[in-house]
Amino acid sequence: MATAPERMDPHLELPLLMRSIVNEESAFLLSCLRFGETTMLSREEAGKGLDTLTRLAFDFQHLKKSSSHQDVLAVIEMVAATIQVETPLDVGQTAYVALLQHLPKHVLREAALEILRTHKFRTLPLPAEFLDSEAVTNWKNIVDWFPKMIEDCRRKLQKLLA
Repeated sequence: MATAPERMDPHLELPLLMRSIVNEESAFLLSCLRFGETTMLSREEAGKGLDTLTRLAFDFQHLKKSSSHQDVLAVIEMVAATIQVETPLDVGQTAYVALLQHLPKHVLREAALEILRTHKFRTLPLPAEFLDSEAVTNWKNIVDWFPKMIEDCRRKLQKLLA
């Protein structure tokens, strides 16, 4: 692939929660497409780029996978142990799982770390604190933005190949 113009590392242009599925080459491709720098891509690179976008879309679906019952309980236990409080009993656990299980495990963990940085009282944070966290807000924005960005990039590559 051609070299990028002087610019920030393409990985750093992506949200932190997305970096696990993007390698250096795909980050460069996304950066070029997002900023309209398509003249540096050959036909062959554009064809490979379509394959890369397909892989990213697939990997994103995996990244969106909901937490398991055990994932939610493990995060709640980690938060409770750090704050040094008891975990909820059966009905309380069921409520936490029901309200938080739709979040992917990596988002739930990021929300827990955020809560531990900001929570000031020796009480177990309620599910609302997780749902109101910046990590969850950022994730919702990514879920809205990333598929649209992939489709926009796909259209640009298809135009180059036409």
